[in-house]
Amino acid sequence: TGKVPSLRAVSLTWWCNHSFFSLCEGLSGGRVDPPTLIDVGLRGDNLHFGLTCLAEVIRAGKLSGLRKFEYFYRAVLSRDGGAAFGEALTHAHASLASLKEIIFSRQTEEGLTGLLSGLSRGPGSLPALHTLNCSLAGSLRAQGSQSLSALVSRGRVPALRDLSLNLWGIGQEGIQPFAASLNSPTFLHFEKFSYTSVRSPQQTLLLKWGCSLLR
Repeated sequence: TGKVPSLRAVSLTWWCNHSFFSLCEGLSGGRVDPPTLIDVGLRGDNLHFGLTCLAEVIRAGKLSGLRKFEYFYRAVLSRDGGAAFGEALTHAHASLASLKEIIFSRQTEEGLTGLLSGLSRGPGSLPALHTLNCSLAGSLRAQGSQSLSALVSRGRVPALRDLSLNLWGIGQEGIQPFAASLNSPTFLHFEKFSYTSVRSPQQTLLLKWGCSLLR
């Protein structure tokens, strides 16, 4: 609302409960825009509820000052829940030009697939996003790999330089588009790319070929 013009940074860690719903209602009544930047960390088992509340605020364009989102707890996303949140982040009205980090821990393959699919489907871009960390999530598979490849190759995340993923179960169909996407101009300035082991020697060779393009 502009009533505290000198405020530049806000960090919130909140449990996914009714009080977070009330917080989101309050945010919807005003807006948080740059130069005020906000970091949001969610905890608790009711992840779907928390993300639904937050997604509504983001889609309405009320949280363009979002700088970092992190979830670290034991609840897991459904595919639909992940897709809905991903779509909110790249919604046409979201205007998340300041979002730099997305961190999701302990998610299943279904949730990760939904998140990446939603991110790639939305019409908006995340021009400042430099970190996408899903290393403790379920394995990236073919559909998630294709969504990530589309997101990167179309220049939707031009600042991405720190990517952490679990590729244990990616499979041949998933590793090919993923390795090929490493040839995107986005990856030319990568500082960190980390992944867990892949299953077969063929997949390892393909991934090493893709990584060699970064050198």
